[in-house]
Amino acid sequence: MKGIKNIAKIATFLMIMIAVTGMAAGTVNDAGHPEDIEIGQGSVSQNITELDFANNETAEINITPLADNSVDLSSISVTSQNTSNDGDLTYDTGTGNITIAPSSNTNVSQLNHVKISGMNTSGAGHSTGLKYTVTQNNEAESSDFGFVDTIAPPQPTGITASPSQGDINLNWNGVSDGGSGLKEYNVYRAETETGSYTEITDSSDTQETDSGLTEGKYYYYKVSAVDYAGNEGPNSTVVSSYSDSTPPSLHSASKIDSQNISVLITDNFNTTEATISKEDFILNAGTIDSITKTESGSNTTIKITLTSEVDTDTIDININESGSIEDSANNVLDDSTVSTAVSVSGMDGVAPTLDNAKSVDKTTINVTVSDSGTGLNISKISKNDFSLSTGSISTIDTNNLNDGDESGNITINLESKVDADTITVSLQNDGINDSAGNSNTSGSATTNNMDGVAPTIKEFKAANTEAQNISITLNVSEELGGETNDINVTITGAENAEMDNNNFSTEDSSAPYVYTATYESSTDGDYTVTLNTAKDSAGNDGADSQSNTVTVDSTGPTFSNKYPTQGTLVNDNQQMITVDISDVTSEVDKGSIYVDLGNNDNPTKYLDRNKTYAGDHINFTESGTLEIDPSKYGNDGLEFDDEIVNVTVRAQDNTDSKNENIKEWSFEVDSTEPSVEHATIESSKSSISMTVVEVTFDEEIVTSSPGDISMNISNGETQKEIPANDNIIGPTGTTTTTSKVIEFNKSNVQINSNDYEIVEFNGISDEAGNNIELNENVEINTFRRGMSADQLNYVSFPIASDKTTPVEDVMDTSSEYTMWKYENGEWKAYNKSNGIEEFNNVEGGLGYVVKTSEDFTISPSVETTYEGGNVAPATANVYEGWNLIGYYEEYDGYSGYEIPSGSTFISPHGELNSPSEVRWVSFTELSDGVGNYNSGFSIQG
Repeated sequence: MKGIKNIAKIATFLMIMIAVTGMAAGTVNDAGHPEDIEIGQGSVSQNITELDFANNETAEINITPLADNSVDLSSISVTSQNTSNDGDLTYDTGTGNITIAPSSNTNVSQLNHVKISGMNTSGAGHSTGLKYTVTQNNEAESSDFGFVDTIAPPQPTGITASPSQGDINLNWNGVSDGGSGLKEYNVYRAETETGSYTEITDSSDTQETDSGLTEGKYYYYKVSAVDYAGNEGPNSTVVSSYSDSTPPSLHSASKIDSQNISVLITDNFNTTEATISKEDFILNAGTIDSITKTESGSNTTIKITLTSEVDTDTIDININESGSIEDSANNVLDDSTVSTAVSVSGMDGVAPTLDNAKSVDKTTINVTVSDSGTGLNISKISKNDFSLSTGSISTIDTNNLNDGDESGNITINLESKVDADTITVSLQNDGINDSAGNSNTSGSATTNNMDGVAPTIKEFKAANTEAQNISITLNVSEELGGETNDINVTITGAENAEMDNNNFSTEDSSAPYVYTATYESSTDGDYTVTLNTAKDSAGNDGADSQSNTVTVDSTGPTFSNKYPTQGTLVNDNQQMITVDISDVTSEVDKGSIYVDLGNNDNPTKYLDRNKTYAGDHINFTESGTLEIDPSKYGNDGLEFDDEIVNVTVRAQDNTDSKNENIKEWSFEVDSTEPSVEHATIESSKSSISMTVVEVTFDEEIVTSSPGDISMNISNGETQKEIPANDNIIGPTGTTTTTSKVIEFNKSNVQINSNDYEIVEFNGISDEAGNNIELNENVEINTFRRGMSADQLNYVSFPIASDKTTPVEDVMDTSSEYTMWKYENGEWKAYNKSNGIEEFNNVEGGLGYVVKTSEDFTISPSVETTYEGGNVAPATANVYEGWNLIGYYEEYDGYSGYEIPSGSTFISPHGELNSPSEVRWVSFTELSDGVGNYNSGFSIQG
């Protein structure tokens, strides 16, 4: 035998027949119980079929009572039901073993039946009988049999009906039967809930599938349980379902907006929404970001949201290769069942792009635009839709494009060439549009090689900067190329040379673009420097034979025609200063001129490096004259002090070497008008008919034309004009053209110094031309005499009459002094500050002694003429013995003594020679010891 498994494979069955008086029932066991059960009277038979004895093996059946019965094994008889008695059967009533041995006829391979009968049971109802175990090849299978059952199984519960791909699946909860055991379930179906139900099958399981149904039709079901005794239990509740073998359908799609699509999925009954995910779908354009599901009846609407807008008009939606959408009947919509994709149009949400720009020539650019969606809308493109980083658009050409084209070139024509290598073309206004109305206003593209403008030569300059070097400066609007021949300069004239890019340098590669070179010449003279080439990196040449002529000059400017000239004396304290400045070989650099004005102690006292642009006070005229006008300096002008003014002028020529020269000179300023120090009667030159007045000024007076000089004197009632002497006699006694002292006299004019004052001068001016103007009258002094603190001072006062004059009038000073006079052998003193006033007046002819604590000068004005022009004998008392006498009058020729008649005198110091002199004189033989000292005679005036 092949074993118990072979029993199942070759459709082994056990038949049990039970004969029980008045009652019979059955049950179904999961553990290999025979499929067929026969009910008989008084016996139970079990049929074992198709046991394989090919290998002369045996089989055993062991019968044991169940725990809940009282079967007597000895009462059981076991017989072979084999019709041909092909095998040997042995039953052991003690152990319950049935042994079956094969027949000697080895050609027989089956034992058809084993009949077990005579089983006695006790009890009623569900009393089970025996358990048997079939063993073959050491493998065993057990089952129960034999009982009495009169009670039906319970009602099945939990029944459900669900569609499944055209079938209807039924499921229910299994029930148990304690009697003969549950045999099967009867399944009933109707086409209406209350209609006629027909058993469609019996099932040993708790589930059943009803197939072969009408598509789309509803069916109603109920189930009952049946035991082995044939008892059928009550029906379950009625359930219903429908037949659905059609999968869901991808029905349609519509646009919500440029980034959202609505997809409709339809089904006959209901789509299982939980089975739908974004991975179930595939798009021909774009990517799904998310989906939103909305169920409506048996249909489901899917909102597909794209991650971004797409550049296509139509989007096809299909089921992905791995996608699977089920309905409630388990019908699957996948890539194999979908009939066709659904499409939605108008989805183009991406604007056209400006892809690139390319130079055609210096005034033409081709820009490539594209739109892979609905295509370009050429009719809306205009030149105003573009802007350039440099340059201006003249026209655009779209003739090579049509509406709907996916890509193409737009030609931009510039108004003129531009001075830039790159041009960026940018979109503006409404930009470029596609047929869906999408507009791109922010794209841009850049093209190179557009520079068509030659560099602008802002400056080309050559200059003699220093020594004999020629500095060349090239200032251009853009950076020049780096090739050797991109710069070419020739030098002709005193020397000839050629310079290229290697000779030039620039500080950096950013504006301003200044290139410099230096040519070191060895010859002075004129040079012409010519710019022949100045190319940018695009090869545009801005040179136009620009040239400069430069003179190599090492000599600075020259000065001439200075005014005031060296040493000139001027009376204007705002004297304009001028000097001519010129340069033989070049021009004077006006901006280089500066001026210092000062004195010997401070060379910049008045101006310190003032240049021509410092203000209106310094100007360099077109004719080459430098004008320095102190009156225009600042708000109030500049005034020189009375002193020597030193002028320093520095100037450079306009060569690059800036050759400089300096000119220094000086002039003297005397802006102060002369003043009178004093006027004194010159007694030695005066006579009875003419008074000579000597006027001393504080500075030299021009006396080259003495006939034009005079003075006016007045006594308050009468004014007289007194001319100057024809011959001006200077202090040295020689004729001169200038003098500080001028004598005035007029014939037959006597001047009493006590009465007349000078009120005006005519023709008086100093060397600077300052005229004298009197602010107050000038007193005419009788004489001037210095009083010294180091000695006793002797003085007399030439009063020409018997009049006396108060001491204070002739000694008008604040100095401390004491005056004495010697009279009749006695000294009398005067010191007002000490209250000593032994005399108060002075008189002519007497001498006085003065002691002072400090030096001072006396300049008295006393009566010096006689009334009527004649000498009137004026007298002074003299006494026997020594007398201190003085001068009487101031006229020349009257300096001798006139002594009393009959007297004698001794004058050890000689005669009196000039007013104010004093002599000690001893008189003797005076009548009565006193006499009169006077002129002694009368002179006709």
